[in-house]
Amino acid sequence: MVMNDGHRRRPGWAPFLEPGRRVVMRYAIDRTASPHGESMTDALGTILEVDENSVEVMTKRGAVRVPRTLVVAAKPVPPPPQRRQGTVESHPGQGHDLSGNGGKDAGQADVAAQ
Repeated sequence: MVMNDGHRRRPGWAPFLEPGRRVVMRYAIDRTASPHGESMTDALGTILEVDENSVEVMTKRGAVRVPRTLVVAAKPVPPPPQRRQGTVESHPGQGHDLSGNGGKDAGQADVAAQ
């Protein structure tokens, strides 16, 4: 595929842009319409669809269709990291503190000990 951006020709530009691939793309946006006056933004996610004119990426916030002429950089990225499961078990009613008094306030007496 040959991309023609007016005066620039980029043969084989971003051959990794294919459906199912996870990518990050930096692309130009309208500075006057952006919340803080930015001129660039990123789309991180899985490519849904690609054609000669645009690339559609499913991000955490939803699908984003990016015109190819606005893309300034793109690269494939690995799958997102697996979320770790918590290793500390917490039981209702039991505090986890380092004072050695089982999560009781310092002024609280153990009724069973009296």
